[in-house]
Amino acid sequence: MKNQVLYFSEFAQINEAKSPQKIKIVLFSNKSEKSYTVPALEKECKARGITLKVIDVGSCVITEDKSNKADLLISDSSEKKPFPISTEDTAILTRRGVVRSTITQDNIQKLEDKGFFIVNSLDSVLACENKYTTSKILLNSGIPVPKMAIIDSEASIEPGLKAIGGKFPVVLKLLSGSQGIGVSIVDSLASLKSVMQTFRKLNDGLEILIQEKIDTEYDLRIHVLTKRFNSPRPEDTDSVILGAMRRNKVDKDFRTNYSLGGTVEKTKLTEEQQKIAIDAAKAIGCNWCGVDLIVDKHTGKSYVLEVNASPGTQGLKKATGIDVVKDILDFLEDRNNRIRSKKIIGFREVITIPGIGDVVAKFDTGNGSLSSSLTYDKMEVSKDKKTVQWSIGKKTFKSKIIGSSVTEVGTEKHDRVIIQLDVEFCGKMYKAVDVSLVDRTDKSTKFLVNRKFMERIGCSVSPSKTFIVTSFDGDYHAGEAKGDNHSGLKFE
Repeated sequence: MKNQVLYFSEFAQINEAKSPQKIKIVLFSNKSEKSYTVPALEKECKARGITLKVIDVGSCVITEDKSNKADLLISDSSEKKPFPISTEDTAILTRRGVVRSTITQDNIQKLEDKGFFIVNSLDSVLACENKYTTSKILLNSGIPVPKMAIIDSEASIEPGLKAIGGKFPVVLKLLSGSQGIGVSIVDSLASLKSVMQTFRKLNDGLEILIQEKIDTEYDLRIHVLTKRFNSPRPEDTDSVILGAMRRNKVDKDFRTNYSLGGTVEKTKLTEEQQKIAIDAAKAIGCNWCGVDLIVDKHTGKSYVLEVNASPGTQGLKKATGIDVVKDILDFLEDRNNRIRSKKIIGFREVITIPGIGDVVAKFDTGNGSLSSSLTYDKMEVSKDKKTVQWSIGKKTFKSKIIGSSVTEVGTEKHDRVIIQLDVEFCGKMYKAVDVSLVDRTDKSTKFLVNRKFMERIGCSVSPSKTFIVTSFDGDYHAGEAKGDNHSGLKFE
């Protein structure tokens, strides 16, 4: 199916029948930094009657609401009274600074784990923060990017240069940076070594991105808005262009950033440029981002330079009259748009159950049962039906029964006891997961994941792939595993 590109005005018309819902917005920002967008958001929210709470990322505190009137309480050093937030009526906006420390990242992660809708997710912000990571994701997604390499010492310079074509000048970038800061051009090997020595003296462990230089007179900043990721239905992948501008070079400089004095003007994108921008936003996983393209003046080919998870809005408004702030609020006010981004996983991935070990699990999108299920070897329910003793291999466990379910298989009905287990997946521990104990000795997969747990971990399953985010030693094959009671299981 051809990728249909819409602008936000068209998107809004499609969704105009949906009435806005009262919403609270928490905006994470670095209060010490000057910003055009934050005051603009405050002004527009006030005009609409939207409650907006600006939270300093460096002093944020998130606690449970013991009164049970909200999901969480949030505050910073300037707030005397914590602000109550709930997943049903609160959206989270992140600006610069949310990934600056483990503490700030943990706060965003805590909100994601609770199920809050966040623009943008922590994974996407982290991907944008590292320019090399951004380029690798885009390259693996078939999106054109300039050739690049990482150098971290003088010894790595020449191999890095060879990887990007071996020609000067080259672009030198710090892996993390914004507004054109940390970007320079070097025109010789001697200059590159000198710069490298200087950086290494300041920071011995510093890694630097070198990139082929594309001859261009300008770049394009394209604001993209994405509603849903990884849906099997094309009509659900609502990605639209909010607006685009051309940024011309700063006088006596090679950079084009508006914040550095570059001039901006309205521009018309080609269909190819529109598609590249939308594909880039989807690949990184941003709901709202600024995609920067450059156009080779010799070939006319467009390349993605970077994706900005916290794009400025002032330049676009000056160049085009488009007020992105209003568009973002229109988007957030419609509850139907607040869909959590989901990580793509395979239909088979490895989970870890403490006390048992690694288990190959089948992520069954058609499984709407009350609980996930685990195959046992032996099971004995206590006389009072409050506990169950069960075993896998030589390991025996005793668990509290929290419920039961009846499953029909053909003409037979099976009573299954439900217990709770901790399950680790992709480095995160999920406490008290409902699991029914089943006799699946004839099945190749020992753990079957239901849709409820998939929603909890926030994933989207690719039905044609296995082990996208985990790995399993031994080249697991379902056909070969049948008949093996412990296939796909590695005991601790």
